[in-house]
Amino acid sequence: MTENRNNTDFKAKYEFLIAGILVILLCLSAFTIYKITGYIKSGQALEGIGTSDENTDGTVLIEVEVRETRPDDGTDETSDELQGDADPVSESISIHDDILVFTTAKAGDNYYKYKSDDGRLILYAEPKDTDGSRPSFDGTTVFEVMGFSRNGWAAVKFGGERYFVKSADIVKTEAPADASDEHTEPEDTQGIRFFTPSAADDIEYVVSMNTRAFSLPDVMSSGNYVDLQEGERVIVVAKGGNWFKIIYMNAEYYVLSYLTPREVFIEENPDVEIADNTGYAPAGSADAASSAAAAGAETAPENSGDSGTGSGDEGSTDGGGSSSGDSSGQSGSGDSSGDTPSVSGSVSYAKELLDMTNAKRAEAGLSPLTWSDTLASCAKARAAELPLLSDSQNSNHQRPNGQPWYTVNGYTDDNSPMYAENIAYGQTSAQEVFNAWIASEGHYKNMMNPDYRTFGAAVFTTDSGYRYYWIEEFGY
Repeated sequence: MTENRNNTDFKAKYEFLIAGILVILLCLSAFTIYKITGYIKSGQALEGIGTSDENTDGTVLIEVEVRETRPDDGTDETSDELQGDADPVSESISIHDDILVFTTAKAGDNYYKYKSDDGRLILYAEPKDTDGSRPSFDGTTVFEVMGFSRNGWAAVKFGGERYFVKSADIVKTEAPADASDEHTEPEDTQGIRFFTPSAADDIEYVVSMNTRAFSLPDVMSSGNYVDLQEGERVIVVAKGGNWFKIIYMNAEYYVLSYLTPREVFIEENPDVEIADNTGYAPAGSADAASSAAAAGAETAPENSGDSGTGSGDEGSTDGGGSSSGDSSGQSGSGDSSGDTPSVSGSVSYAKELLDMTNAKRAEAGLSPLTWSDTLASCAKARAAELPLLSDSQNSNHQRPNGQPWYTVNGYTDDNSPMYAENIAYGQTSAQEVFNAWIASEGHYKNMMNPDYRTFGAAVFTTDSGYRYYWIEEFGY
């Protein structure tokens, strides 16, 4: 009896174990089928969203990319509901992180007027759209521009006071007879700093002592910074007070001290080997002259008005309407892996794209875009990365390090000037790629966005010249 009961119990336990195993296997099978189905569906969705548009002639249009956020222009269009959910971190940002850098205009060549014969030019107390009563004048009034900012503002002097106007709304004009008597040097404030472009023969410096370079001209800023080592070469594109604005690793930084002119450093330290991380040709090389022009040290910013290639941006520190650095033959952003391709004809082709884009915008009654050397530098670095990436990476506007496209040249989501990007490759002329972009709804929308004010572009060819890589960057 006992033996039979034990056998029965053992058999029941065995059957229960088998049933449990079968249940587990069924669950695993169902889960596996679910994952495989989801993977297939996601792949199909990606095929419909992220693929590039390759034409029968071998040219390719990459899907557009636009950042959802835009710089704060001082307006408040947020609903009460959203305001209640405001991020407490963003509300505690230091005033030291809100500095705007203006590039000074050359005295005597810095008089402007309202570009339109209709309406009135509004003067703002701050470089942002603000409510309330604001002074204004018509197109007959001539005024002095003290400097231009990267985000599309001009600091002007009028009636003995400093105001701000939108740089896209003004055009250069002849200086009045008493211009030299009336000129006033701009003064810095906590939130606004003025930088004067360096002379063409005064751009090469060497770090004389280990120091730190900041993303803004304020040691209290919480932005990005890099540590410079003694003996490193930097390009000083502008100076403001005790600050140097430099190009280092193809990005813009600000240094407070410990920079010595290159010739002086060599004379004082003949045995020290100079390290070059600037991305610009060293003195004495065949590309030195174009390198100086690329750094923008020869001329103050200009606004050509009708052509739309003026300097409504702080990138004019890099030369206003001059070369963006593409003619130097340098390429790459410093963090790309592998050999970067060489550039061919970037400046001329890029300016052609700007002219054609502004002509198309004029047809639609839109304001012209202004050339930004800052965006052109970003475009140059981005274009150099395109041949190194897969079609999938380019379709998603990724970079070789996996970061988003707008982080090139050391920028972050908080301070990047890049807000939309157009990519294409294979087209062999500016006209060809322009025609392809305006025929594409997404690319055309970027080019015709009425809110964008700044523009930069570049074209790269591989070393063999087999393929052209085109890129446009847009900003506010």
